[in-house]
Amino acid sequence: MNKALLSKWLSYPVATELTPRLSTLAMDWIGSAGYMFSVSQYKDVFVARTFANLELPTYVANIPDFIDTLDALYVWKNHHCAMKDILLPRHCQDRQPISFGEFGVR
Repeated sequence: MNKALLSKWLSYPVATELTPRLSTLAMDWIGSAGYMFSVSQYKDVFVARTFANLELPTYVANIPDFIDTLDALYVWKNHHCAMKDILLPRHCQDRQPISFGEFGVR
């Protein structure tokens, strides 16, 4: 899924200096534990890397360990905002304006 998404993003006419910044950052959870990973392109190869281990506190004593997970979640949010800033202008530029009449709305 992440490789397919990244391949689609790389097909957009993005400025050459921004192309190396394109990558996906995703999470996988099993219960209260999970991990965050990224997929990026290096030359002709897609590389997946573990970015952070994630853990939801199940006991009050685990709350201090949750700080690392919160930091990783902020990185995840900022990464997605950065991808939006790179991709959205190109995506909107290539599309025709939407008319609500197409959907039967008056």
